[in-house]
Amino acid sequence: MEECFFDKVLPNGNVVFKINDLPYETSLKGILIPETRVETAHIFLSERATDIPLRCTFTNSGNLNIVFVEYLAWRDKSGEVWKDLGETLVQQKLAKWE
Repeated sequence: MEECFFDKVLPNGNVVFKINDLPYETSLKGILIPETRVETAHIFLSERATDIPLRCTFTNSGNLNIVFVEYLAWRDKSGEVWKDLGETLVQQKLAKWE
């Protein structure tokens, strides 16, 4: 798991994350951001995920692919609660499961 930061959603539905200040274009495994939702997804993530560290789990198959991205949803008495970014995008109807 590695810390990464949201940068932008591209017109093709791929997402750019920054890792050590370097941009990486990727798609979220199992998630498709339709062209009709790209702008809305970008606004949603810009408002909620910019400058917030995310936890990214990677797999390497020639290209850098992000398998799983989590964000800190809240903290309570029992500690930090992390949620799946892809699942949140689907729940917000900004993406769909592939």
